[in-house]
Amino acid sequence: VKNQIISIFGPQSFKNKKLNTEFLQNEIFNCSDKLKKINELVHNQVKINFKKWLKLQSSKYVLKETAILFEHKYDIDVDLTVLIIAPLKVRIERIIKRDNISKNKIEKIISNQWDDKKKLHLSDYFIENLNKSNTVKKVETLIKIFSII
Repeated sequence: VKNQIISIFGPQSFKNKKLNTEFLQNEIFNCSDKLKKINELVHNQVKINFKKWLKLQSSKYVLKETAILFEHKYDIDVDLTVLIIAPLKVRIERIIKRDNISKNKIEKIISNQWDDKKKLHLSDYFIENLNKSNTVKKVETLIKIFSII
């Protein structure tokens, strides 16, 4: 994958032998063709690796987290889906704090994802993640429901 990324985006896509995420964000979120290329490359590998990893699991439940579950048809490989949502303003504030990137970059990234309303209709369950304690309670309730199923 590394070699393919370098062949598409050039040697500047890696810096000190690590993925140069700032460079790649600027490249892919400003050009839909490049975004499509990186998505095809990375998400095909993710699917392959996840299936290999899944075969090694013995747990009753396995969770898969992705912001683009429906956009890349990952939902067809799972038994049920739980959508975690938060208001856009809250999401942006959390991402700025976590990743230290600009609001403008975050908005470009989010603009390439489906709207929560569209995903809500495709999800089996949803949790509004406004604060940690309420979110934990909702997750615990879902775990109880899943144990019955």
